[in-house]
Amino acid sequence: MWGKYERGLSAPGSEVLSKFAATGADILYVITGRRKNEPGLDRVRLAVAIEAVEEGLSCSVRDMAPARKAELILAAYDLIEEPQAQARERIIRLVRAA
Repeated sequence: MWGKYERGLSAPGSEVLSKFAATGADILYVITGRRKNEPGLDRVRLAVAIEAVEEGLSCSVRDMAPARKAELILAAYDLIEEPQAQARERIIRLVRAA
């Protein structure tokens, strides 16, 4: 039974999950492999960061090595608290000015 869970061939039912929860186990981790307080990747925010960096580079007619571009995208991702047009425009201006 446990091996099937580990191999993804079966999932624990509510009774099994209840027993896990009673022991203090992190049920979210059991189901998804992620911890309760583990920050997840915000895909919308990441998409906004990538688009803004690409547009900023395109407007300034610049190219960048992949590793540096990745660093810039991560920095832009960190700057965006919410995916909104103001943050996107701020990132584009920043990339164009850099």
